[in-house]
Amino acid sequence: MKAAPVAFASLVAFSLTLAAPVWADTPERAALLVEAMRDNGCAMTGDEADAILPGMGLSIDEVDAAISVLYPAGLVTLSEDGEALVLSDALCAADAAQSLTLITGAFDAAPVMEPWSPQITGAEGAALIGALRDNDCALSEQEAGETLPALGLDMITTRDTVAVLLQAGAVTLSEDGGTLRLSETVCTMEADGDAALTEQALLDFHAMQQLSPDAEPLEVLTQHFGLDGIRAMTALYAETVGCTIAIDERAAAETAIADFIAEQMTLIFSFVPDWPEEARAELFRLVGATLDDPGPEFTRAGDILTLTNCTP
Repeated sequence: MKAAPVAFASLVAFSLTLAAPVWADTPERAALLVEAMRDNGCAMTGDEADAILPGMGLSIDEVDAAISVLYPAGLVTLSEDGEALVLSDALCAADAAQSLTLITGAFDAAPVMEPWSPQITGAEGAALIGALRDNDCALSEQEAGETLPALGLDMITTRDTVAVLLQAGAVTLSEDGGTLRLSETVCTMEADGDAALTEQALLDFHAMQQLSPDAEPLEVLTQHFGLDGIRAMTALYAETVGCTIAIDERAAAETAIADFIAEQMTLIFSFVPDWPEEARAELFRLVGATLDDPGPEFTRAGDILTLTNCTP
């Protein structure tokens, strides 16, 4: 039997929303999702969800929050091929009032959701990186479904590994979310460094504290990141641009680094793309301080900063 494709974008989206809060009106919003699934034959694929749910005003976050409660309660399951979400028999047969009662009961019984934390090893990260490198540094969803299980990488392990390596800049997703690619730097590096790269990426990931979804960029920068956090993000930026940062054109360098950090933080913490002016100013201040004193991970030669533990 052919293996089901690994939906990279869905895996990562799921991993980044596991700590989403349960809003007060989520049972009612979840009932809309259930109603849409019931009207669709009590099942719904990802493509069908994309076509149907936005028109009902259901956001991705609301759908993820609903599934994260209904699935453990057994009110929804996955089809055998993993392509569709399926209502339980009880929920499929229920009328609107009965449906809301079942859903509300699931939310009342749901445990407090702990922040998601990746559970992977350096060896598992190295296995994924190696599979990518052996396939011209890229894997489609279908190729991943055929290749990764043989390496001991199941859906959960793949999800966690992709999320960690994405944050580290070691891999990227295509615009359609269907292809995972190694960064140019990692693609050309020696395989014996893959496990160490993953382990460092894990350390960096755990260092970034899970924050409440209503945290603002300025709060994160001042109370959680500070200069050390921006130094770490600047090191990540250096890894993506060939291990060196030219600061002869200081304003251009500061802008490039700040834009990179803002993009990464917006993805990780679900910030709005347009940061408040105060947060943007604080980010530039911290980037400027980093370029003045980048810390022990960099060496300076004239107008060039070099990340020492980095393979171009």
